[in-house]
Amino acid sequence: MNRDDIHDGVEEAVGKARKAASGAFKQARSRLDGPAHRAAENAEDAYGAALKSLEGAARDRPLQVVALALGLGFIAGLLAVRRY
Repeated sequence: MNRDDIHDGVEEAVGKARKAASGAFKQARSRLDGPAHRAAENAEDAYGAALKSLEGAARDRPLQVVALALGLGFIAGLLAVRRY
């Protein structure tokens, strides 16, 4: 066996491994596409529901929402000042 035979054998093995890995990746991706899309849709639905709930709360109790926002901003400001 000479160097060229070994080189050709290694190239052939690498090619087969690459082809097998590519096929396995495509199979895994096709199996995960459905659940990933469903998870994204569920997250989008949950975000929309939370936004509607917050909008309703802001309409029903605007002063409490403003007070809460001011309180959270104050706390965030205190935390930011303490870090520096």
